Amino acid sequence: MTFLEWAARPWPDGVHQLSELPLDALHPLRHGTFAMRFEVVGGVITACSFDVHANHRGDEKLLEVRTYSQGLAHINRHGWLTAPFAEVLYARIIEAMLGISISDRVRTLRDLALALNTAAVDSYWEYLDASLHGLPSDALADREGWLQEFEALTGARMHGTYVRVGGVAADVEAAQLDRLTSAGTPVVAQAARAVAAASGSVSISLPKVLRLPEGDAYDQIETPHGRLGIWVFSRGDKLPLRVHLRTAGFAALAALETRAIGLTPEQLLRELAGTRLVLGEVSR
Repeated sequence: MTFLEWAARPWPDGVHQLSELPLDALHPLRHGTFAMRFEVVGGVITACSFDVHANHRGDEKLLEVRTYSQGLAHINRHGWLTAPFAEVLYARIIEAMLGISISDRVRTLRDLALALNTAAVDSYWEYLDASLHGLPSDALADREGWLQEFEALTGARMHGTYVRVGGVAADVEAAQLDRLTSAGTPVVAQAARAVAAASGSVSISLPKVLRLPEGDAYDQIETPHGRLGIWVFSRGDKLPLRVHLRTAGFAALAALETRAIGLTPEQLLRELAGTRLVLGEVSR
């Protein structure tokens, strides 16, 4: 029985509590502790709640006891499928508050890392969508190829810690750049061509300890899972006073909990299984 067949079975009126969904083992809702409760009256849902237990790495509190440079190694832990987007955004906020301008080469290299991550994430969800229907898919093999390219660029498959304040850890090798400029995925090929046309240093000289001026800043970025926002409050010290994350997964799950009212259980379960999120984004 596929997940969609399971979701389509009769759901009698009353309260239903589910602590495990029969999803593919790779589905993000299986990567942590997740439960849901909904009440059915007349075939539709009248109340719904999701319970996400302690799945987080505590990013927001970890960042408050680490320098800004150290924080770049932690900011990407809550949403492990879209980790480089958090790195780029956090660095962008720090650079803006310090008045640092990055070179075209750095900007395009960061965009290339994001493009590779996007290709990997899209392949991942293509596979998971096929699994809901019980269909075979080659998407995981495609994902593995993109992860290998991401590792060749950044040094790691998922958490690259590739971004530095004012730059990146290393330039792309010529052979990889040539390979990516002819990639069959437009977002990757376009990003690689932009790198090939860009110039400038990939790093800048900075003080050993960065101190941001007093004040706060907010910025956001579109990830393959939705919009990620980061708010940083500085008291003029080497550590941030407060860092707050507006994660795509938290927003998506919170919205679905409200929109579930009036849906049938099958509709809710279909939408939940197709919602792009990881539990670390929700419980952080």
